[in-house]
Amino acid sequence: MSAIEAKERLKKFGYNELKEAKKISPFEIFVAQFKNVLILILLAAVAISASIGEAADAAVIFIIVFFAAVLGFVQEYKAERAMEALKKLAAPTARVLRGGWEAGIPAREVVPGDVVLLDDNFASIVAAVEEGRVVFENIKKYLMYLLSSNLGEVLLMSAAILAGLPLPLIAIQILYVNLATDGLPAIALSVDPPEPDIMRRPPRNPRQGIFTRPVVGLIGIGGVWSAGVNLGIFLSLSSLSSSSRHSTTAQTGFRYSK
Repeated sequence: MSAIEAKERLKKFGYNELKEAKKISPFEIFVAQFKNVLILILLAAVAISASIGEAADAAVIFIIVFFAAVLGFVQEYKAERAMEALKKLAAPTARVLRGGWEAGIPAREVVPGDVVLLDDNFASIVAAVEEGRVVFENIKKYLMYLLSSNLGEVLLMSAAILAGLPLPLIAIQILYVNLATDGLPAIALSVDPPEPDIMRRPPRNPRQGIFTRPVVGLIGIGGVWSAGVNLGIFLSLSSLSSSSRHSTTAQTGFRYSK
């Protein structure tokens, strides 16, 4: 990057500084978790279930909501502490590559696209490029898995409703599927180790996003496959008299069709 281009980006994006924000107490962070629209809907479901005498359903939904709120609190609290740590670790100056040469500049003037040199070893640049590619690939895996799984649920429920069949999954089972078989595996994918050939791949077009045609196609195929398998299992056992057994079968199918 040339010095002229760096000045243009500095003018466009502003200085590389962390904005001072009002400090939030842990209690305020926890209370804020219950202001989420989805959490409020689930709390309303708890109240409705309790009012009609479905105490077990209300208890299960409340436990899931509380667990989600605690998880959100832990993540947000760690993010707040990380921001404070970053402010303390911020160096006053930085060494970057400008016009093919190393230059020392104030850290607040670092712009997007700058290659920041941590040391004089070229291996550091290679390691940084590899880490960036790994992060991008893991984000793509994470989103592909979650979107294909949720698309399968939507297609399954829509197909059953349009066909006039009993619901394959009830509300609590959908919550369980999303919590146990969606969230946890997706988190594992987000920290997946790098693939052996990741540094032998050509550079990615910086203007190309995650949702390319192949990615969207795979998400669609995965969602249709999951919905088709579970709908087939549900229909094959439709002769059973208990609708709860239908739902349990569909829930089990969702675990193993992913």
